[in-house]
Amino acid sequence: MISNKKATMEWPTFLISTVFSMLLFIIGIFMIVDVAKTSNFEFQFHTEQLNYGLLASRVLNSADCLAWEEKTPNGYLVRAGILDFGKFSTDRIDSCISGKSYYVEFVPLSKTDSFSPTIKGISRDTQTGILYLAGTNTQLDKKYYDWFAAKLFSGGRIYDGTALVAIK
Repeated sequence: MISNKKATMEWPTFLISTVFSMLLFIIGIFMIVDVAKTSNFEFQFHTEQLNYGLLASRVLNSADCLAWEEKTPNGYLVRAGILDFGKFSTDRIDSCISGKSYYVEFVPLSKTDSFSPTIKGISRDTQTGILYLAGTNTQLDKKYYDWFAAKLFSGGRIYDGTALVAIK
C-alpha cells in the first residue's frame, strides 16, 4: 500500500491508473503525429521582392539617396521619410541603387502646393500635382511598386504626401 499524508492508494489501483495514463499519452502522441503528417506545408520565399522593398526603403530613408539631412549644432540629422527636393536627381538615385531599373514619384496631398520643379529630369502634372522623377523605366510591373507615406522638404516647408517607388 502506498501511503501519503493526503491520500492512500492500493497497488492494483495505482498500476491500473498508471497504465491507463501511459496509454492515453501514447494515443495522444500518435494523434499529433498523424495530424502533422496530413498538413504538409511548402513555403515559397520570394527574396527577390524583399530586396526590391529594401532598396525602395533605402531611396526614401537614406541620406545617400533622397532623405532630408537637417543641419543641427552637432552635425547633420537624417530625417527618414522626408524627401529633400534638392536631392531629386537621376544621378543621385543611380549612385544610390546602381544597376537597377527604377521609377520614383511623389504625390502631394494638396494639389495646390506652391512648389514647382526647376530641376532637370523632374516634371509636375498640373492637374494631379504629382512630381515625376524620371527613372530608368517608367513601365515597371505593378508587383514592383511600393507606396510609402512620405513628406517633401522644399523651400523651407514640408509638404505631406505619398511616394511611389518601383525598383527592379
